[in-house]
Amino acid sequence: RRHAEQAVRLNPESAAGWTAMAGLSAHGDFDWDEADRRFRRAIALQPSSYTAHGWYAMVLAMRGRFAAAEAELDLALKLDPLGASGYAIYSLAIFGRV
Repeated sequence: RRHAEQAVRLNPESAAGWTAMAGLSAHGDFDWDEADRRFRRAIALQPSSYTAHGWYAMVLAMRGRFAAAEAELDLALKLDPLGASGYAIYSLAIFGRV
């Protein structure tokens, strides 16, 4: 957490820093609203970030926002078709709807 906070403090335009902070908000603090805000910031800074789109999709799916999660995953997999974690997240999103 300290390193992610420092990365954002040193460079507020760091998409990787915002992605890390969003992941901490989601999976460490369970603060879904803050995670959502931070993921959207990361994606705005670097729309080509496979990681930001993929992780954001997982948070959306966990919140039951399956259509939005699927859209984020589609984009993530277009950015990196060989990204294995994207397919794993995709299966979780689909499983959640079944």
